[in-house]
Amino acid sequence: MTDSRRHRILVGMCSAISVAVMPGVLLSIRSILPNVTITVVMTDSAAAMVAPETITSYTGAETHAGWASLRRSGRSHVDLMSEQAVLLICPATANMIGKAAHGIADDLLSTCILAAACPKIFAPTMSAVMWRSAPVRRNVDILRADGAEVLDPVEGPATSGQGVELGSIPPVREVSIALLRALQMDNAQ
Repeated sequence: MTDSRRHRILVGMCSAISVAVMPGVLLSIRSILPNVTITVVMTDSAAAMVAPETITSYTGAETHAGWASLRRSGRSHVDLMSEQAVLLICPATANMIGKAAHGIADDLLSTCILAAACPKIFAPTMSAVMWRSAPVRRNVDILRADGAEVLDPVEGPATSGQGVELGSIPPVREVSIALLRALQMDNAQ
């Protein structure tokens, strides 16, 4: 692995309510892993919830939301992924987990997932009912069988606004530990 790739993480953001806290999550990851360079790819729906410019201004991360943004950088999805040591999908929705499990590449992020030759980590966020549904369980099993790490969601505020339920992004420390493991694994290759 080249030195330029050694500490590069691509964070794929999907459209879940937790995308609103991602600037803070990225800053926390950077404080726990100070030597990493983070690049962000957002789905169109995630970019509608939090402007890519907000991610960039808050974190300093190069941020792409869609093909036009990537084209302006002069790179393809393959070029972008060849620069990365780890791919983290956070928040990972049931939709993106399903696309990744079945090789569907119909947007920039799902295409990057298929082009990734590095370790992949999914940090799901969805309602407890969705997380426990048979299709999501099958898709998670497929991703894990394919070598991806899928973290379990944790309890957090219920989407209904009433109480707590399973379905929130795992704590930043847990995500950072998974990233560190993946960086060490990729550095050993």
